[in-house]
Amino acid sequence: RRDPRVEPSVRTDQERVTPARRAESASGERSPSSERTAPSIVRSWHRLHLALPLCLGQDLPMSRNPDPTPISDSDDPRLAPFRSLRARTERGEEIPVADGLRVLETLVSLGAPIESVVTTPEDLPAVSALLASVSPVTEAVIFVVARKVVSQLVGYRYHGGVMASLVAPATTIPLEALGGRVIALARLDKGDNVGAIARSALAFGFTGLLFDRAGTSPFGRSALRVSRGTVFGLAVRGTDDLATDLTALAARGVTPVGAVQNGSVEPGALAPMVGGSFALVLGNEGEGLSAAVAETLEVTVGIPIDGRVESLNVAAAAAILCHALRPRSR
Repeated sequence: RRDPRVEPSVRTDQERVTPARRAESASGERSPSSERTAPSIVRSWHRLHLALPLCLGQDLPMSRNPDPTPISDSDDPRLAPFRSLRARTERGEEIPVADGLRVLETLVSLGAPIESVVTTPEDLPAVSALLASVSPVTEAVIFVVARKVVSQLVGYRYHGGVMASLVAPATTIPLEALGGRVIALARLDKGDNVGAIARSALAFGFTGLLFDRAGTSPFGRSALRVSRGTVFGLAVRGTDDLATDLTALAARGVTPVGAVQNGSVEPGALAPMVGGSFALVLGNEGEGLSAAVAETLEVTVGIPIDGRVESLNVAAAAAILCHALRPRSR
């Protein structure tokens, strides 16, 4: 007679024998699932790892978004926002398309207006879980496209798994919506620099970004890639007359501070001087600040560097200055 104290453990051991293992025992063959390779296990765990934080503790139905739509033709008109990305970017076209699952996570967390997503079948589970976590429900459409077809679509060999087309927000907000901690870009040309500056600004507590429309938009593809979508965490205003906007900010008590090579103060002395209300103005990569913008400045700041180096890249200088002007609680 079986000892009842042993019975629970015996049942537990039996329950551990899965149907796949029973089939292996009966046939002497290994099931396909048992022959999964280590790389595929790593990929599966990576996708699960991305999805779990979004779903644990929440009862989120996976069908809250429109059903994913498979597309096999790179000429499908629904894929137009993603077509010939490299060529269009090289022509200077500012395309509101973001690359990568991590960037998509940031966009979702900041409430960015996502219009559509292209994903490979391998990344579909993580994308579906991510978009299902949005409240209110996003209307973003998911297109499932094989990586080979994506490469044909974008015009180069595509190694990623996710792209998102965004509705670029209107940049006509009033000046007061920028808040009191503003980063101002005076006709910057390179999207990589604009994106890096936006990322530093949000990281160090800035509230708004003011940019000259004669320069590069922070919502172009290069800027979005480098900012990793963080620009959607800032209030953004475009202007056709940066000097006039800076003058108006000064009238509201927001001190214009210009970053120049030989500034009147160093970064360490800047925060006590301007307090918590300022606009940090960064000039064009080659020409710096125009005379009209320079006339609006109440303070200039310079970063001491080794004399063998002519200057810092504007994005590197911005990171140093944004850190110097961060709220003291950070």
